[in-house]
Amino acid sequence: MWCLISLYDNEDDVDEKSPDLIPNGWIINKLNCWYPLDFKISTIKKYAKSKEIPDYNKWKKCRIDIVEENIDNYEYGLKLMYKLNKNTNLHSEVEERGRGQRLKVKAKRSLEQYYSSHSDEDDILFKDMPTPYPAFPKKQKNQSQLFNETNNCFDNISPPRNEFDTLCLTNKSSVQSSSSTPFSTPIPDEPSKTLQKCKLAKKVVHSCTFDFKDKSLLEAIGHQLCKLSADINRVKSNIKYVKQDVSSFIEDQPVPNRQTNTNSEEHYLSCFPLKSESELLAIESTLQNEDLSYTNKLVSTLVFASEGKNISKVTYSILKIMFSDELLKYYSWKGQKNKKPFSEFKICKVIIGAVRQKFPDQKDCRNDIINSIMSWLAQAPTRIANKEKQKKRSHHDEDNNIADDNIISF
Repeated sequence: MWCLISLYDNEDDVDEKSPDLIPNGWIINKLNCWYPLDFKISTIKKYAKSKEIPDYNKWKKCRIDIVEENIDNYEYGLKLMYKLNKNTNLHSEVEERGRGQRLKVKAKRSLEQYYSSHSDEDDILFKDMPTPYPAFPKKQKNQSQLFNETNNCFDNISPPRNEFDTLCLTNKSSVQSSSSTPFSTPIPDEPSKTLQKCKLAKKVVHSCTFDFKDKSLLEAIGHQLCKLSADINRVKSNIKYVKQDVSSFIEDQPVPNRQTNTNSEEHYLSCFPLKSESELLAIESTLQNEDLSYTNKLVSTLVFASEGKNISKVTYSILKIMFSDELLKYYSWKGQKNKKPFSEFKICKVIIGAVRQKFPDQKDCRNDIINSIMSWLAQAPTRIANKEKQKKRSHHDEDNNIADDNIISF
């Protein structure tokens, strides 16, 4: 049997926890378990699948939260772990919408079942009775009957008072004569569904509704409304970032001494990228000793300096601004592969806070940010090797160009 848990990476910080699947033999109680924290991830998965007996001398006692117990299938447990990583709710009973939240409709009994049942209920409520069938259409009349009805109708009509009434009567008679023919019904004029030409000038840059030639007018308007809604949300998010930036730069300054913060971004990013461990420790001491204003301003500066449309690209952009690859090659997230642990630094909270401000609508994005940091740290040696290859190629091309110039000069 296995157990699905939430493992606390740092006991001091309650938010730093990640889902994991461990055997029941590793659990000490409902709050603690034995866990090979210093081992490789592949080794930990191997031990968990084979139900390895804990080594109390090498393993650590870690804090956990039990999510689900007594899972008899390891593959099914992995699926639950991946689902827990993306969503806090594992089962559909807690969902507000979707599967598991459909109300069961009680089947209504027909009138025949009421009469055929042998129950003691004698009163039948009319509101529970089935709806009656719609009325059948009347039988179509013959031409002679229609002709007699039209004559009787014209006999009862008073003579027209003016020319306008005569026109109305002629129109009525024409309509009735056309309807008297069998199997003929008047067809109303339908509005044209084809789109006309746009009246704006071609120089005006806009998303034209009339470009949807193969679609109806309502469908084209629907596409334009969706695009307009996306543009409005983008403008709202940009306004929010501008407000945060302005408030963070002017909140601590008195009114007569306020100055323009044109170089504020360069001021806070002047010490980056960090190239040595001593520079990293200096930033750590600054974050620990300074008040929250420095941290908040650094976070807001990273929000505006970073680029990307998703969480991973924004995280990569921030790490590229703050650290050099020569420094990151000595670190991993938890200290695997005989490297130094990167998760213990205070600057990790700055990175996570900046990415969260960049995507305020995505609340549960901490694990995605950590996974992006882990992949960026692991690829640092590869990026260094690629840079060296590019330098060698550029030097080789320069030497070839110099040799060609010498040949031409001779």
